[in-house]
Amino acid sequence: QLSLDWQTPAGNPRALPTTFKIDARFTALGWAAQGARPGANNLSGLLAGNEEKGSYQISGNHAGFDFPDVFADPALRFEKLNLRGGWKREKGSGGENYLIEIAEALLSNADLTANVYGSYRLDNKGPGIADLHGKVLRATGPRVQRYLPTVINAGTHEWLRSSILRGEVDSGSFSLQGDLASFPFKSARDGIFQVRAHVRGGQLRYDSDYPMIEDIDGELLMDGVRLEVRSDKARIFGAQLHKVKVTIPDYETSDELLEVNGEAQGPASEFIRFVNFSPVSETLEGMAEEMTASGDMRLKLNLKIPLRRPQNTTAGGRLSFINNTVFPAPDLPRIEQMNGLLDFTERSISAPNMTARILGGGASATATTENNQVRVRGRGVFQAAALEAWLGKEVADRLNGQADWRGEIYLGGGKNRLRFESSLVGLESRLPAPIKKTAAKNLPFVFEQQAMSGGGKWSSLQYGSVASAVWTSLPTTSGFRLERGELRFGDKARLPAE
Repeated sequence: QLSLDWQTPAGNPRALPTTFKIDARFTALGWAAQGARPGANNLSGLLAGNEEKGSYQISGNHAGFDFPDVFADPALRFEKLNLRGGWKREKGSGGENYLIEIAEALLSNADLTANVYGSYRLDNKGPGIADLHGKVLRATGPRVQRYLPTVINAGTHEWLRSSILRGEVDSGSFSLQGDLASFPFKSARDGIFQVRAHVRGGQLRYDSDYPMIEDIDGELLMDGVRLEVRSDKARIFGAQLHKVKVTIPDYETSDELLEVNGEAQGPASEFIRFVNFSPVSETLEGMAEEMTASGDMRLKLNLKIPLRRPQNTTAGGRLSFINNTVFPAPDLPRIEQMNGLLDFTERSISAPNMTARILGGGASATATTENNQVRVRGRGVFQAAALEAWLGKEVADRLNGQADWRGEIYLGGGKNRLRFESSLVGLESRLPAPIKKTAAKNLPFVFEQQAMSGGGKWSSLQYGSVASAVWTSLPTTSGFRLERGELRFGDKARLPAE
């Protein structure tokens, strides 16, 4: 039903009416979008008023609007839609125009349920002035990006689409105030655009190269051109996170930057897993690939990820060892009571003061990155009794005492190598001659190992001037097998020809 009267200026019947009166009842009304004018679908309701003021009530099931140039997904459809409000003509500095009042708007579909109220002032010179507020009763995290306007940069839209994998909003609010010509408002002087939502069960893939953050309980915040996710309850693998902050400081810049900050604490095995499934493994030159550990660790992490240039990501962090037991690799001794701080960036590591117990005695170590290689230096004391795992019980039972040692490991560039040496002063050997020695005798022991092409290893051993050995070994599915070598007494061993 429609009753419509209007009057145009004399002599210009095609001009906009100067006066009108309307009384309309409609069902399943729709029209196509044209240019900047939105379209509609399946609306029912009533419209009554004139050129000075009026009111409207609109409802619909499976109804909605089309905004081709406003939202990434232009067709917004709602299982339930109720709008109530009015309009009135106002005089302003720009002349006469209309204020559209929204007394109440209820929007509900599979993605969200929200209430909106406020006003929208038409503007002859631009898109208009908004004063809108609302509450979000529920929303689905992965669908949030659909309802953000396209004036927000494409890089931010794509990050939101691909990064928010799971999560439910159980409460939230939003405000939009200001001249939409300046949206999304770089400063509060231009206007206010704020979104605040509480998220439960969130899953965030902040960067494809790093493990995702899961079970997020926190807040999603948008303020002007700043986007932020905050949480004090989340996890990566089995490590619990707190003080998590994922931020895009300015999503309107042409080179959006994503910043990730957080702290974690949990089982050491989960941190080794994090290292091995992230670019940190490359920084450590694969040091943790065969590593296992027990006890708890702490991690502080900072990432700066240019969304359009992720290859230029920078990283910084600190890994805290807390009385951990670490098994570096099958062919290296167990490290116990390991304590200290390991700082790292995307290119380097630094651990200036690590302490532990190795082979039954106290030890200290440092780790740095030098010439694109990780260099680990250590020194300490080993106990004869701790050598049983390496030499067997029959041999170890014939050794007694302790001795100082020092060593270093280089990792990286395909040139991994290890050197371990000791004077053996303090260690008594009751093995048959010529291996027999007194505790006071200085008999330099040197063991070296170096990576070969194809995954093999070159190894050498020197026992004073008494004996030496050199050999190569090749990888197999069950470890390494001896390829060739020589053991020589009283002279320097030489590797046999192939």
